[in-house]
Amino acid sequence: MPYTICQPDLDHDRDTVLDLWKRNLPAASADRYAWLYEAGPATGWLLKAADGTVVGAAGLMDRAMKVFGESLRVGQAIDLNVDQDHRTLGPALGLQRAVTATVQRREHDLIYALPIAQSEPVLRRAGYRVLGEVRRWFKPLCCRDVLARWLRPTLPRRAAAAAINGLLHLASPERYYHRSADVRVEVTDHFDRRFDVLWEAAARQFPVIGQRTSAYLSWRFGRCPDVRHRVFCLLSAAGQLLAYLVYCRMKDVVQIGDFLFADPHKLDVLLAEFLRQMRRERAKAVTTVYLGPEVVCHRLRRFGFWKRPSLWKALVYAERRRFGPGLGRLLDTENWYLTRADADTDL
Repeated sequence: MPYTICQPDLDHDRDTVLDLWKRNLPAASADRYAWLYEAGPATGWLLKAADGTVVGAAGLMDRAMKVFGESLRVGQAIDLNVDQDHRTLGPALGLQRAVTATVQRREHDLIYALPIAQSEPVLRRAGYRVLGEVRRWFKPLCCRDVLARWLRPTLPRRAAAAAINGLLHLASPERYYHRSADVRVEVTDHFDRRFDVLWEAAARQFPVIGQRTSAYLSWRFGRCPDVRHRVFCLLSAAGQLLAYLVYCRMKDVVQIGDFLFADPHKLDVLLAEFLRQMRRERAKAVTTVYLGPEVVCHRLRRFGFWKRPSLWKALVYAERRRFGPGLGRLLDTENWYLTRADADTDL
């Protein structure tokens, strides 16, 4: 069956795309479409069957990144979906080749993707290379739900939960941290000029990192339609932003969306303060996703985070003519810094 690929008219094709999402991406909403494609940095492509029916789509979200000291225009491949009756390799591959053609036309310097497992073979066939696993990290703050799976709700179970929770608290490094007088914390809903200053200082320590200016963070987290985010800030006594952590709460689980620091030692302080605050707010667990230098993974382990099975792999599409011998460095996870700030979803 012949197919055609074109770019949609944002107003005229809106309902068509939303109907397609209902069939193939049920978690995606009309608000998400407005956030990404109408008010945000994403563009899209439609896949049409011979009779003109739209049977698939793909998107590309613009992302400014620092790559080995250069400011590059990067894209994140998103929203690849094809109707069930058309899920042969050809249609999906055609959509991805329309996306990667922006690199060939030098509209983007590279593209990265965080596909679901079913889409990974299509992207690899389109020329993406596997960068690595985006690790999921989980820190339990309360064992009650875990014990509920194994024990009946009896007095011994409650006693066991209390004892284990006490041990978890005693074994947690944040319990023994004492804040120095030259730092303080602040929780806010806004991203201001202080975040731009921190971004300029922090960007130098990571060879490949997506831009985290106040404008970008305000769009990505402040206007995200899926969940409400808050920002936990570590400040100097004079009010300088030393580190921050963006988070949201989904029932009793707290999800860290992004964290950034200029001095790695400030990450220790940030985590200690944040975990203590989450205990006071009676959260049962804290989770995050991260791909990057092992030094950050080491700090997460020190604060009791466990590595869990990953939902994502990061893939990269880049041409050797653009990066030459540097392509090998580009595919080294130690050079990257990826969090949910670099993804198009919090769900």
